Amino acid sequence: MLLPLSLLLYFILSLVATYAYEKWAIKFAWVDTPNHRSSHQKITPRGAGVVFTLVWAIFLLFSAVSHELKFLLLPGFLLNAAIGFLDDKQALSAKRKLMFQLLASLYFATLLIVHWHLSWAGILFPIMLLWVTGSLNLFNFMDGLDGLAATHALLFLVPSSFLLLLIPEFSALTLPILSLCVGIAAFLCFNFPPARIFMGDVGSCALGFLIGCIAMIFLAFDWHYFIASVLFLGVFLCDTSITLVRRYLAGERVFDAHKKHAYQRLHQTGASHRQVLKVNAAMQTFFSVLGLWVARESTLITDVVGITVMLVIFAKFYLYVERQKPMFS
Repeated sequence: MLLPLSLLLYFILSLVATYAYEKWAIKFAWVDTPNHRSSHQKITPRGAGVVFTLVWAIFLLFSAVSHELKFLLLPGFLLNAAIGFLDDKQALSAKRKLMFQLLASLYFATLLIVHWHLSWAGILFPIMLLWVTGSLNLFNFMDGLDGLAATHALLFLVPSSFLLLLIPEFSALTLPILSLCVGIAAFLCFNFPPARIFMGDVGSCALGFLIGCIAMIFLAFDWHYFIASVLFLGVFLCDTSITLVRRYLAGERVFDAHKKHAYQRLHQTGASHRQVLKVNAAMQTFFSVLGLWVARESTLITDVVGITVMLVIFAKFYLYVERQKPMFS
């Protein structure tokens, strides 16, 4: 009884704080003005991700979670939130942001490998460094439509929290992760199409970092759980990877702003924000359920089946979007 009540109070606190931030952002003109690559048409307060990031950081800091786990996740989480917050207020150079992102990823990978005495450190370290940095940029890239990043964060974090419960060294993170999901759900009340606020880089970069860290914990302790986490992030991974490769092969600067992701092009065909969100959320929900099945079975065959099913389904979706709105026309 105490746990549901605590989560309800957490939700109400996050709801009130997000509402207050909305009014504050309007007063101080912390807003996103539509431009040529925007999917929205009106000036909208941004940077509201600072609410669920700060509330969660305070919750984790004063929770019963071990100091080792706090020091593993909080510094990089807060660093990326801070850099994202500054970028929301005054655009930072890509090189400067990447430097801090790599620093946060380096800290996480080093502490995880050293403190938990992981084997294969020489192989794990570069993978962790690239994956965590890539994950936070992936979430930043894909945060371009009302409700999209928050919904996909929930569809990753909720199933991941249950898998963390099965890893003794990290089971204490289950409640904090579920609490973060409650905070994101409160934010989503304002961000669901038509959005009243945006999470901004402060939210997307912090969430992307945490999601990358959780995936690497799975990689270090249970390969099958890592495959499951790939499925939990399936839509974002597939969309971002295909878009980056195709733009690179076309000779474009892959880190320049654009509107060529599949979800953006689907919106350009005339589909509303809500329709695009429903399609992406339905697909990702199926992938997340598939990931839980892969984790439960924990065999090489189910790993292969899960990834194959994901790729086939996303390919069908992607080819449909390509027919309706080609990337290069």
